[in-house]
Amino acid sequence: MKDDHILLLSWTQLAAVLMLDPENEEYATAQQEITMKLDEEYRIIGLQLLARSFDGYTIAYEEKGEGKITTFSLEEAEELL
Repeated sequence: MKDDHILLLSWTQLAAVLMLDPENEEYATAQQEITMKLDEEYRIIGLQLLARSFDGYTIAYEEKGEGKITTFSLEEAEELL
């Protein structure tokens, strides 16, 4: 798995945790740091959690000016829960 994909997964995992505990500053800060790293190193911006379904977590983002959508399995995304 490429580094940028690992960071996207980490961002998604933190989004899953923050859905359950939105006031958790530690996870919110970690997610912000990953967001900054994705922007600075990979030009990935505009991260959004689009959906959580039986298939997984779907996120949208823009990479180098191109809109993209990625889905991570529930098992991957909820690893921190």
